[in-house]
Amino acid sequence: MEGFTLKKRLTGHWLKLLALVTMVIDHVAAGFIPYRNPWWYPMRAIGRLAFPIYAFLIAEGAERSRNVWRYLLRLLIFAFLSEIPYDMFFHRTWLEFGNQNILFTLSTGLLGIIIYKKAREKGENTPWPLLGLAGAIVCGAAAHYLNFDYGWKGIALIFAMYHWRTVFKDSLYYPFLLALLMALMWQQPRIQLFALLAIIPLSFYNGERGSSVNKYLFYIFYPLHILILLHVRMAMAGGAG
Repeated sequence: MEGFTLKKRLTGHWLKLLALVTMVIDHVAAGFIPYRNPWWYPMRAIGRLAFPIYAFLIAEGAERSRNVWRYLLRLLIFAFLSEIPYDMFFHRTWLEFGNQNILFTLSTGLLGIIIYKKAREKGENTPWPLLGLAGAIVCGAAAHYLNFDYGWKGIALIFAMYHWRTVFKDSLYYPFLLALLMALMWQQPRIQLFALLAIIPLSFYNGERGSSVNKYLFYIFYPLHILILLHVRMAMAGGAG
């Protein structure tokens, strides 16, 4: 935005923490609070910030990771480790093939970016960029037909964040318009519009990693917090009985 400069003070560490906190708030509402409870809507609205931030962090990791294939492997490992706890907490069954956890979406988005980047590196004036785009579209289709959380729309938002990160990094309009488009495409557009608020912290990102915290803690947190919430709900159900 011309003539307007933000003091960018948020590091990647703080973005991760914000995504974690908003995700937990969302999951608490989804797992414990009835739909008609007055707390349900505001907590789920806060939770809408989590995925756009994670999508941006995937795009950032695709550019900055020293080994993107190891990065992808870590995401996939924890995606598989998280699936049974995820299904037990959200679907009350050991395996639910109608919906897969968000780490599969993030992994597929990262794979699409890798394919796209590798193809573009082959040469701008060759068929490779188109093949890279085709690979990204295949990743979106896979997310849709394999029922990954957010489906092809999640992959599209990850790519939108990647282009904001690499091409439109000085624009506040680009992510806003794309987030608005994505929000309108979801099944609950009113609540998904709160995803637009993620643009605020992302706009204050300064490009720095921030505090040195073991990276595996953020991976472990996803299945661990679901397991904790699952055991709390089981304990509450047992106490009620």
